[in-house]
Amino acid sequence: MSTPAGGSSSGNSGFTYQGKKYDSILQEPMIVSAETHGDFWEDDMDYSEAVSYEGVDSKDCGQDKADEKSCKNCPPDGKVMPMVRRCSRWSEVTINCQTRICGTFYNPETKQIQEFKYCGVSFDGWKEMFCQFWEAKARYDQFFRADGSKKEWWRGDQSAINQAGRHQAVATTNQPLKVVWVFMQPMSYYYFSKLFFNLKDIIVRWEP
Repeated sequence: MSTPAGGSSSGNSGFTYQGKKYDSILQEPMIVSAETHGDFWEDDMDYSEAVSYEGVDSKDCGQDKADEKSCKNCPPDGKVMPMVRRCSRWSEVTINCQTRICGTFYNPETKQIQEFKYCGVSFDGWKEMFCQFWEAKARYDQFFRADGSKKEWWRGDQSAINQAGRHQAVATTNQPLKVVWVFMQPMSYYYFSKLFFNLKDIIVRWEP
């Protein structure tokens, strides 16, 4: 794939590509079918990840008696581990979206992308100053009809529910941590904003 300049790679050798908002590749259509994309979901860790609370000092910051100072801190600070994910089968659109939204970089030679891990769970981006993990989602509108309803044959939303459940579990024990899911397309944003309505620590946004 092409590697336009996207800013500094922070000294990480080879991690030089970061997506641009108006890259023409973002307009490339994705052709899907029930036979080849029935379980499609960009996150491929669904069956290998489990939340781990080891080393987490959780506090109930919703209680009046909770220590106010400790609740204003961000529990993951200093404990978030950088990681790289092999993404040789990812599309250019997905790589563009994730690096652009999360401020990370991609290595076109090794086909690896920068990510983060905390409590045994991976996240696309880490915004320390906001105490937020970020998750970028690219092309999903092709799995919905014009009226916004999901096509029956697509079952990838179950993996989305599983992933969101892991993220909520991490946030619950690390208040005031939030997890921000950013969708590139409007119909999938609308669908998942309703689906995740009861997950109080997951914020769903739309950013083309």
